[in-house]
Order: sequence, then C-alpha cells, then structure tokens
Amino acid sequence: MSEPVATVPAPAKTLDAAEPPCVPRPDPLTPLAGWYLRPRFGVVTLLPLLAGLTMCLLLALLRGAGQDPHANLRESTSAMLAQEPPDVPAAENAAADYGKVGALYSSYLTFDPNPQNYPIRLLSKDGRLFENPKIVAYLQANASAISMLKLIAQKPHYKFKLNYLMGWAVPLPHLGQIREYGRCLAIDARAKAHGGDHAGAAADIEALYKIAGHPATDPFLICGLVQAAVEQNAYDSIQAIMLWDTPAQQAELEAYRRSFPEKRDWRERCLRFLRAERAIGLYSIDMIAIKGGGPRWRTPTFLDNPHLYSAFCYASDRRRFARILDDWIASTENGRPLRDVLEFEKDEPFNGPAVMTQEMLPSTRAFETFIKNELRARAIDAGLAVLLFRLKHHRDPTALSELVPEFLESVPEHPLTHEPLILSEKKNPPDPFSELKEALEQFRGERVRTIPAPARTESAGWEFILPPLNSSAIKRK
Repeated sequence: MSEPVATVPAPAKTLDAAEPPCVPRPDPLTPLAGWYLRPRFGVVTLLPLLAGLTMCLLLALLRGAGQDPHANLRESTSAMLAQEPPDVPAAENAAADYGKVGALYSSYLTFDPNPQNYPIRLLSKDGRLFENPKIVAYLQANASAISMLKLIAQKPHYKFKLNYLMGWAVPLPHLGQIREYGRCLAIDARAKAHGGDHAGAAADIEALYKIAGHPATDPFLICGLVQAAVEQNAYDSIQAIMLWDTPAQQAELEAYRRSFPEKRDWRERCLRFLRAERAIGLYSIDMIAIKGGGPRWRTPTFLDNPHLYSAFCYASDRRRFARILDDWIASTENGRPLRDVLEFEKDEPFNGPAVMTQEMLPSTRAFETFIKNELRARAIDAGLAVLLFRLKHHRDPTALSELVPEFLESVPEHPLTHEPLILSEKKNPPDPFSELKEALEQFRGERVRTIPAPARTESAGWEFILPPLNSSAIKRK
C-alpha cells in the first residue's frame, strides 16, 4: 500500500506580495463589437438592418428589371443613326475643301504672339483700329484663304465623316477650324468696310452666314453652338459697321440686308438639336448599362460596373432624361421657354437616382443662344431699314410702323412673346448696341426690354435704339 502523500497548503498571499493584475491592451473596436454582439442589442439591431438592406436590394433589382438595356439599345441606336445626314457627292461637299484652306491660312499669332491683341476683340470697336499694320499684314497673308472660304460658302452641302456610334465621344476637330476661319472673315469685313469697300464687306458677311451652317449639318448641340458663335461674329460686324463706318449708299445698305439668310427658323433649329440630344443621350445611357463606363470628367466609379448601374440607376436615369427632353421639345413646339431642371423636378418630382442625367443633360442656356441670335438678327435688319429710311427722307422715323411696307414687311416681333420691336426715345448714345447685347446676355425666355427709355418704363415691348445721327449718312451730306 502506498503511503498517503501529505499536501502542504500554499502560503496565503498578502496584499503587499500580490502581483499586479493583467490589464489587456485596449482595442478601439471592442466597444463597437461588443455593442453589436451583446445579446441585449444584437437581435434588435441586426435584423432590421438586414431586412432594410434586403428590401432596398430587391427594390433596386425590380426597378432595374423593368427596363431591358439591350432592347432599349437597339431602339436608341436606330434613333441616333437616323440623325446622321445623308451622303453628298464629293463635288458638292465642302468638307474636303477646308483642308485646302488650312494649308493657306496663317494664324494672327504669327504676326503678333500676344493673344490679348487678337483683332476679334476689336470687332465691335472703332474701325480705325483695323488700320493696325499687323492686322493689315494678317489679312494680306490670308487673302488666298479668304477667297477659298468664299468659294466654299457657295457649296450647298457639307458632310464630315463622323462615327455616330461613338455618341458624345465622337471627335469634332473641324469645329475649331471653322470658328477660326469665321473670325478671319469677320475681321476682313470690318477692315473692308472701314476702307469704303462695303460690297466686299457684305460678301464676307454673306460667306460667314453660309459657313456657319456647315457644322450644323451634324445635329450635335456643340455643332449648333459653333454655328451660333460664327453668326454672332457676323452680327457684331454689321452692328459695328452701322455705328462706325455707316454706309452712305442705298446699294451698300441693301447688300448688307441681302447678306442675311433668307430663311431663319429658330424654333426648327432648337427642335432639331433637342431631338438629337434626346437620341444621343438615351443611346449613351443604354451603352453604360451594358458595357459600363461613362464620361470621365466627373462620374462615380461604380459606373464602371454595368451590373451596379443597371440595378440601382439605369431605369430612373433613363426615364428622367427622356421626360425632361420630351418636356423641352413640347415647350419649343408650343413657343414656350424651356423649364430649368430644378423647376421641372419641383413640378414633376422623380423617384430614384439619375447620375448620368445630371452629367449629360444640356443647359437650357445653350438653346436660348438660338433665340438670342434671332433677336439680334431682327434688330439689325430693323436698323438697316432705319438707315435706308434716313437716306431717302433725311429724318428719323417716328415708329417702325412707318417703315412698313416700303422698308420692312412688318414690324419685327419678339420670337417668344410676340411683342413688337419699338424705337427708343433715348437719342445719340455712345454705343446703342451695348445695352442690347447686355440685355440679350441676360435673356432667360422672359419679356425683354433691350433699351429702357425713361418715358416708356411701364410700356410693354422690347426696344431698339436708333443708330446715332452723328455717324449716319444724313450728316455726311
């Protein structure tokens, strides 16, 4: 038998001999993890969160399932390709001739490297500024290019080869060239008018209008804005010629009036670009939903994943873009101003995100540019009619109705409000068109009062001030 082993009890530890307790290293996530894992709060918190996330995911999937991107893409592709202009014979196509102009053209920076001295900045100023030797040398060096541009302007068709399947990503290098050539023609018109060659200046302005229509053959909105910019050079030139180098012969004034396009339908122009923007925008949204990606200037990274975009954004994005463009098209057809996006959503709120709508939707100000140009064209035509009246009667008309029907078919009206153009009672301002241009810049589709006269501050209508008498043909006699 084994002897029992005596156990010796361990000596009791005194308080002084006690070892310090082990303190664990604090974990910053411990309180958060403990809060979620505590039995008291875990079930109450996790289940509603999981149920809410599941419901959101199901709603997103159901909303995305309501739109078939592949079926929509087939439809939007057909609608977009229908915007492409038809082919034209090579002999009638002005697009190839612009390359010849590029070989002949010399930039003004060759004569003056300071871009601040570019003569386009002088377009609305005194004609004596165009006597600058550098401007004279610039125009002399580009005489052949200007002659070629006038020949190109006589061709009725323009077709630049573009890949419409690229949507808004299609390269448009010819737009900058056409805008530069338009500036050259405007500078040449001012110089010729100051030198007394009003027939040559009117020919330059006529070529300006025709060249401006070439890029607008393609219905991209940027092409229409370049057209409007080139036309604005023509308006600036005529306005400045009326003020600083006023023609003294009836034939000269009539030449400037003939330089205007015979048909100007601002409403049809707006509708054409609005319909094209709708087709191209829906095509781009469909492509993003299928292949991912999108405009790279400011888009969330989740657009690179077509599945996420299709599930969470595609259906609401497409509906919102289409509804806004449809509203703008209907407004233009009915002669109403375009509603701003914030105003539209206030009246017709949407459900769901619309990331690409915010990125791709054009500004309403872009389409107002066409209305501004029409306002300027009608005011300038009335101004030329006033000069013709002065030349014949040696006095100012008391109202524009006095010019009808000899010099005007009818009193010009505002394109949207149909208010008649009236003559201002303000006499001999330093630049009667300065306030007109300022008012047009602030135009938002509302009633316009271009030159407010003190005696007519309460009257309706938009106003046009007479060119100053001290530069008219009356004072020259």
